[in-house]
Amino acid sequence: MVPFILAYFDKEDTPRFPTGVLLTHCILKGVQMGSLLGTVGGGVYHAIKGKSFDDWTQDTANTSRNTAKVFGGIIVPALTLAKIYSYEDRPDAIADRAFRLKYNESQNRCDKFSFFGGLIGATVGSVYGLETSAGASVGIALGTLLHTATGSLVNPDDERLSIREQYLRSRQKIN
Repeated sequence: MVPFILAYFDKEDTPRFPTGVLLTHCILKGVQMGSLLGTVGGGVYHAIKGKSFDDWTQDTANTSRNTAKVFGGIIVPALTLAKIYSYEDRPDAIADRAFRLKYNESQNRCDKFSFFGGLIGATVGSVYGLETSAGASVGIALGTLLHTATGSLVNPDDERLSIREQYLRSRQKIN
């Protein structure tokens, strides 16, 4: 799990600020989705326009970054807050979802891949003259794609495990 989300849980694995955990998770997923849509969609669009490789790279990275900003900063947080305030039994439902997010191995693996992809993308992008945020956005997209492409190769049975079974498994790894 991304380290800043762990700060919201106490020692008994009860989320202290479940709304914060849920909102942080959704914003991160919005950035991943925006980066992926911007990288793939922008890459195809700029290729069809017949741009040179250098212009194509720069424009695709900028499209990826801008799409990630829109989804991660505007669209997804607004939709998440609307959904949070529509829950009838809000505190319990949100706390349950926050607890489940912490032990969902696939979500956590995706977050790790996108996090390290973003770091690598920012580094490589800055070496090749891209803006750091644009390189990070492309890296997030590629990390998310790598997670998706290799997810079933790592633990094909994990998708069929219940959240409770995943929790018990993770507790066994710690002890």
